[in-house]
Amino acid sequence: MTLAIFVYYTDPETGEEIDVDLGPGGEMAGVEALRHQLWGTPIMTELGLTLIPTLRNNNIFASGDELDVLEQEAKTILENADFIAERLGWRGTETILHRTGNIVKAVEEARKINGTVHIG
Repeated sequence: MTLAIFVYYTDPETGEEIDVDLGPGGEMAGVEALRHQLWGTPIMTELGLTLIPTLRNNNIFASGDELDVLEQEAKTILENADFIAERLGWRGTETILHRTGNIVKAVEEARKINGTVHIG
């Protein structure tokens, strides 16, 4: 199984949820195991993150002010990718940078449409 990133908004006229195309690979948050091997690891809470570590056991649905939190936490991960990889015993940062970059892009798209980012 994989963790996916979705961006959607609710059509005010029909109440229908409309998905936004995030482009090739833009929906990728990693394999399911990353819930425990990256997003929900102790290093994330040590960095002061509160929302992204909840992926360990739950999906994230962020909208409104929560988009600010999600974006800031993702940027903190990007800024600390080398440190995180080292602490996790990973050889490189590619997975961290790519998956986290997708989260930042999803937040940007959600803001444009007053939408929601769902990671799960």
